[in-house]
Amino acid sequence: MFIKALTPDCPMCGVSSDVMVDFDMYKAWCNKEILVQDAFPDMSKEEREVLMTGTHPDCWTLMWAGFDDDTEGEIDE
Repeated sequence: MFIKALTPDCPMCGVSSDVMVDFDMYKAWCNKEILVQDAFPDMSKEEREVLMTGTHPDCWTLMWAGFDDDTEGEIDE
């Protein structure tokens, strides 16, 4: 059975989302019995991020703008 799960509010924009998930897998993930990637292997990593933290893909990009993957914690100026 699939249910509509409400995500946490996005830390950037404050908007929550609805995600359709399998109830049994969602329950197991919420109870820390299974990792999110194992519970929802058909979801993209971006969809799983929304489910876990509420962070939308565009908000993620804005949140990490200025950071370069090749540097160790340095901010681009």
